[in-house]
Amino acid sequence: MTCIGIKAKLHTRFDTKDYLLWKDEESEEVLEQYFNHPQKEYPVHHKAVETYMIALNKRPEEVNRVDLAEIVGLRAKVTVETVRPKYVKGPLKGKVKDEIFHYSKVADVVEPIDWNEKIKKTQEKFR
Repeated sequence: MTCIGIKAKLHTRFDTKDYLLWKDEESEEVLEQYFNHPQKEYPVHHKAVETYMIALNKRPEEVNRVDLAEIVGLRAKVTVETVRPKYVKGPLKGKVKDEIFHYSKVADVVEPIDWNEKIKKTQEKFR
């Protein structure tokens, strides 16, 4: 899959989130990967920091310097997970909702594909 965009600091009903948009090269389907956006900086154990490290194949110099926008344009192997929401109120509380409410999301970035080419292009932009 290829990371095609980022939506940062979106306010949802529950929390502020950051979204990475991933496009499947075969089916052209766009899936989201989302992270809770921290109030100050990303903690070391945060899923966004782990994704950054795997996708770029490097450790950030400082954790608060993690910029998810650097991942845009990268190709990577990812794991996709199906979310099956449950009812939270009423007589059906705790039961899984109908299949029409199920959706897929990117759960993890497993490894980068051709990351050297993207990093070289990014470094040339800032010179």
